[in-house]
Amino acid sequence: MPVVSRIRRTSLALLAIGAVFALPAAGASSGSIGSVSHASLWQALGGKVRCGLALGTPSRLLCSSRAIPAPKGSNPMEGDPGFVFLGTSRRPTVARLSQNTWVGAESFPLHQVFVPLGSGRRWSTRNRRITCAIRRRSIRCTNDAGHGFTLTRSSYRAF
Repeated sequence: MPVVSRIRRTSLALLAIGAVFALPAAGASSGSIGSVSHASLWQALGGKVRCGLALGTPSRLLCSSRAIPAPKGSNPMEGDPGFVFLGTSRRPTVARLSQNTWVGAESFPLHQVFVPLGSGRRWSTRNRRITCAIRRRSIRCTNDAGHGFTLTRSSYRAF
């Protein structure tokens, strides 16, 4: 095989690999209207809401926000309030958590792994059974059964 041909193949392979790695980064930061993200961890509303796939059950979405209330009757000495789980078929469940429970956030500081999603973006699980629409002032997440929640910087409403 001639040297020029090997160099050309190597260059093309490197360009293809570079393009594959550049696409998620460009999509994550572009904030283009209507684009869909499948990021394992993401944040919106200026970082006031953080969401991602829950450990143990990757088909569940876990979101964190100060606007999410503690579960009724929960012990204020056990865990922190401000978390909600949304599975693929049931109503959302508010929770108190005391440890890092997002897929992919086990070994990095949390501020380094959350992809910012801006207004006009959508997020979904790869199987599209849970989707979230990010707007300028709110996030609305729904599952296949039509259950979900709406979050703003200061309010939470389940449906």
